[in-house]
Amino acid sequence: MLEGIQQNGLSRKVLAEDSTTVEENMRDFPSATFAIGLAALAVLLIGPHPAAAQSQRPSDKEAIEDLMLCYGRGTDAIGNSTTNADPLHAGEAIYAGCFTKDAVFRVWFPGTPFTSLAFPDPTIDPPDDAITGSDNWAVFVNGVFRSAGYTFTQHILTNMVVSVHGSGGTLVALLNASHVIQASHVVTCIRVANGTYSLEVVKTSDGWRIKSLDLTLIDFVPFFGCV
Repeated sequence: MLEGIQQNGLSRKVLAEDSTTVEENMRDFPSATFAIGLAALAVLLIGPHPAAAQSQRPSDKEAIEDLMLCYGRGTDAIGNSTTNADPLHAGEAIYAGCFTKDAVFRVWFPGTPFTSLAFPDPTIDPPDDAITGSDNWAVFVNGVFRSAGYTFTQHILTNMVVSVHGSGGTLVALLNASHVIQASHVVTCIRVANGTYSLEVVKTSDGWRIKSLDLTLIDFVPFFGCV
């Protein structure tokens, strides 16, 4: 019996201590909630931890690959005379974010000899055209597309290989591009081009930019129609 009384006393003591702990926790709960709220507000106002922000930034390799895609978007904007009222201006605006101001463009059309698919030597086999400045290149591309009557183009850029060396780098990509002539919602011609793009890139105060672009075309053939 004495043992039972002692156990009851111990139980009551434990319950009392537990009750005190619960009351203390309840008293602390508003303070803890307030502290969590302040921390969340600080993240919203100040931003994430620098390490987290850094992890969200594209790597140099990703940024350079984006330049190739930027070029593709600009070229297809020029190629799209169907929904773009001013395709040249649309392409120029996109190109402005891809290239340095003095970027150099060289193109070897099918049948023109070149020393290499990637980064051919222009001193040995001169290109068909060499142009300086992205606006001038946009005018050249627009002239080719409009004179051929293209109403849509779609440039698919794959197999990108990037090399980074400090503030410089290179990219090589394969091209498959469709060039469409459409009249009254009917496609009358599709020509397909295949080739290789070779880019030299540089890191500027505005981020990575293309400083030279070489295009070597291995074919440009009728796929449908194109009498």
